[in-house]
Amino acid sequence: MIFLILSIISCVLISVFMRYGESHAKYKTGILMANYIICTILSAFSALMSGFEAEGIGLTAGLGLFTGVFYLLSLVLIQINISKNGVVLTSAFCQIGALLIPIIGGIFLFNEMPTIVHILGAIAAIIAIIIINYDKNGTNADSKILILLLFLTEGLATIMAKVFNFYGNSVYE
Repeated sequence: MIFLILSIISCVLISVFMRYGESHAKYKTGILMANYIICTILSAFSALMSGFEAEGIGLTAGLGLFTGVFYLLSLVLIQINISKNGVVLTSAFCQIGALLIPIIGGIFLFNEMPTIVHILGAIAAIIAIIIINYDKNGTNADSKILILLLFLTEGLATIMAKVFNFYGNSVYE
């Protein structure tokens, strides 16, 4: 539960910083570059602290690159969606994607059986998507394709951690 709470806080903070940067940063790509530079430095530090092991480095680098692409796309889509759909809707779809896609992926890719908590979470996520997209007064998302792409990329980025845990070298976790 603590990881879910930390994930929600992180997603909200990313959206808030992106929104702040939208009006205060001259070059929006600089925000993304700073994020990736900090993450690269932290990853390198973490790898050095855990001990470098040559076995599995190719797979690890490949999975890391693949995951990085999803995270980069997700951050770009967060930036775009904040300006098109607002911070609240963007944050909501980030979290829903990060919850729902890994549950579905776990079932189909890893033959996992969801617990009652997973099932209730998935049902709540689906209900949230329906409620958010319900167009009673024309106040739903301005760009449904962009918000759905964000949902998918955030979910795929999140499930890559499970893929790495399953296929990758445990030294690099």
